[in-house]
Amino acid sequence: MMGDDETQIVHLQGPIPQRNEFHRSKPAGLEGPAGAWEVSRTLVDLGAAFLNELRTISDERRIRDLVLIALLRRALVTGEGFRALLWHGLLEPAQGTFRTLLDIEMSVRLILGDPSDRMAKRLGAYHYLTYRKHGQDLLHNPTTRTDTLAKAGRIPEVIEVAKSYARLLESPVFDEIRADLDKGGHWHGYSNVEAAFRAAGMETEYHMSYDSATWFVHSVNVEFDYTDVQGSTTTLRSLVERDPKVIQLHLGLGMLRLHALIGLLVDTLGMPKAWEAFDPCVARFPDGSEVEVGPFKLVGHQLMEAFGGSPDE
Repeated sequence: MMGDDETQIVHLQGPIPQRNEFHRSKPAGLEGPAGAWEVSRTLVDLGAAFLNELRTISDERRIRDLVLIALLRRALVTGEGFRALLWHGLLEPAQGTFRTLLDIEMSVRLILGDPSDRMAKRLGAYHYLTYRKHGQDLLHNPTTRTDTLAKAGRIPEVIEVAKSYARLLESPVFDEIRADLDKGGHWHGYSNVEAAFRAAGMETEYHMSYDSATWFVHSVNVEFDYTDVQGSTTTLRSLVERDPKVIQLHLGLGMLRLHALIGLLVDTLGMPKAWEAFDPCVARFPDGSEVEVGPFKLVGHQLMEAFGGSPDE
């Protein structure tokens, strides 16, 4: 017989019902079109090459550049995640990821439209503000503090982390925006997200894409999961989307937005000096003449060929 405080390692075995409905060995992306997938990968990797060159920042606009470079990194991670989800036919989580990409673009546009750099400072400080608040909320919630933090011996750690973010928020660089942020609300100061998108010149994107993707982020559109309901008989939608036309449509929307976002940052931060050593990209006309174009413009036209539309939209 075992005592109350003794443990014993046991081995469990038995049949587990399983059904691979996600077609993992044959992802939706294999159904093409191959050119669309190739140019989307090229765009993300070109953005990563640009990010890799951003190792110095302007002394005059230090906070702005730090925030913009961070947003570029986040956009590339988000864009690659979006591609990966669509490659596997996971359209629904891809919609939520696309929404995040639009959030990032909205932030970039608000920051670039503010010559005072207050927007950049607000976003930079908001990170410290919300992390401080998160730690305080953990400590002030009795159930979380007693049942989780105390049992794990993590209360001193959480207290110190919350204090460290509070100290960062007190940095003099945030003096002009700290009191306003402490009032609460969104980091950008607008009354709601729609107003922020409008100020960023993205009102149509908000209504056409961002707002509808919210249904998938919060899972409030349960009717979408059914293709038919007749009495007591239901037909569920497939777990993956395998129609290449549908996948290509969404991939194109995401990649064109990502191209526009990266283009904004290239225009602001400048083309890397190291790239001047590369052979130029050229556009060749039927009469044999050539015009030099930058790599981002070249990829933009490749996107236009693969998906249609304008690379600047």
